Amino acid sequence: MATIKWAVTTEGTFDFNDPSNWQFGTVPGAFDIAQFDQPVFNTVTGNATVAELLITQGSIDLTGSYTMSGAQPTELAIDGGLAELLIVPGASISGTGNISLTNGGALIIGGTVSGSSATNTGQLIFFGAGVFDVGTVNLGSGAIVSGPAGGLNTTNALQIAGSISYTGTELLVVGTISGPGSISVDGPVELDGSNTYSGGTTIGLFGQLAVGNANALGTGGLTIGSLFPPTLLGTITETITNPLIVSGSSIIAAAHGQTLTLTPSSLAWDANTDDVVTFGAPGQDGTVAFGSAAGIVNNPSTYTVVVSAGTLRPTDAELGIVLGADQHTTIQAAGTLDAAGFTLMVNDLQGGGHITDTGGAAGLTVNGGNFSGVIGGPLGLTLNGALTLSGNNTYTGGTTINGGSTLTLGAGGTAGSVAGAIADNGVLAINHSDNFVLNNVSGTGQLQQTGPGITWLGSGLSYTGGTRISAGTLIDDLDDASLDAEWRYRASRHVRRAGSGRHGGVEHTGGIIDHAFWQRLRRPDPGRNATGE
Repeated sequence: MATIKWAVTTEGTFDFNDPSNWQFGTVPGAFDIAQFDQPVFNTVTGNATVAELLITQGSIDLTGSYTMSGAQPTELAIDGGLAELLIVPGASISGTGNISLTNGGALIIGGTVSGSSATNTGQLIFFGAGVFDVGTVNLGSGAIVSGPAGGLNTTNALQIAGSISYTGTELLVVGTISGPGSISVDGPVELDGSNTYSGGTTIGLFGQLAVGNANALGTGGLTIGSLFPPTLLGTITETITNPLIVSGSSIIAAAHGQTLTLTPSSLAWDANTDDVVTFGAPGQDGTVAFGSAAGIVNNPSTYTVVVSAGTLRPTDAELGIVLGADQHTTIQAAGTLDAAGFTLMVNDLQGGGHITDTGGAAGLTVNGGNFSGVIGGPLGLTLNGALTLSGNNTYTGGTTINGGSTLTLGAGGTAGSVAGAIADNGVLAINHSDNFVLNNVSGTGQLQQTGPGITWLGSGLSYTGGTRISAGTLIDDLDDASLDAEWRYRASRHVRRAGSGRHGGVEHTGGIIDHAFWQRLRRPDPGRNATGE
């Protein structure tokens, strides 16, 4: 048994079986190691049977069929960052030994490679219809696996000794991954096995990790986050409890019709300035149930939380802590935030989606924003700051406007209302273009008419902070007993004022204040565009 070295020092196409291409004019046989160690780019033709192929330098393209005799335990070894072997489509290496990629050596498979096992601390790259038919694959520290345009599937077991990464269209692993190593996902990967590897999982730049088994991430922690947000997708209904670090912008989603329950045993929320953590994505609009028994937010008031599609709901108080510590909260049109009976706080509420509560009565504190969606369910809303609601909201727990805060109903159109009583201790502003009926407002705050429409002052109005009109028409309804009448007599003297100044307790800088005496007016349906009913 001998090691016979390739003798070609120029680039080009050469025949494996030509003795002049080998040192000492000897072509390697079934008991020999054929070594390529010249710094050249060569295409090698022909078929052969050898004990082992060893590439330590150069770039070699094999076009023929190579049968490994089994005389060596290792049938193929590629060692070093300057060593590369390409198996072109239609070519093959067939054997029952080990395949070893070390120190950055690269195996590029467009044809077929078979063996009993593989050890990779280099680069394993697939393209086209490449086939890697081996038993156990050991992925060592620094290993890189790259998939073809159509993706790479493996049903074999993977053992991880160090940190490995994957880039490509998709690596699908349905076999078991074991060992003390870790996985770094820098491309699309799907893990569907019940895995036991313990080194943890990192979803980094451009990473997309689909998880089809509750144990797919092994026993280690999960870290997700990057400048370009990586994705964690639950493809089935499952519960993942691995420790979680959210280190930057991320996307966390569940497949359509599925529920991903993400309840890490420990949580470090490290998202920071300009980071955006998004729940759901187009086509990935299932439910994400989120919580943690032991969580910490390390950079409050710096990051943004977005519900892009599907539903985000808490399993405990932790989601409320994460939302309450963010800088901005956006619920997009296809997204729903479900309080699920837990108290929530959001900051700078934006978007046009839905906030609901499928659990028991709960509180929702909103620290400012401009929301055109719908808030519903047994929620009670408390406002700090300036908030515009331009959707017709249906929540039933009432509204409290804290001192120094402003709630604007409407954005100059025909929508924007709340149901139930309003405790106004700040400012309640009406910005409608149509008829709007206002009922059941108490508190020490002020009412402002700011829109171009007509606001009718109905029943149950006991606020004490005065009234200000700057646009549109404010009609004072003093006859509470006739609220349900389609036609009514006004119970005051007829006074119509425009321009600016003060009339009674009303300050007006524009618009019209109208008190009607013996004036027959048609009042809008009190159930339409109304608040405080």
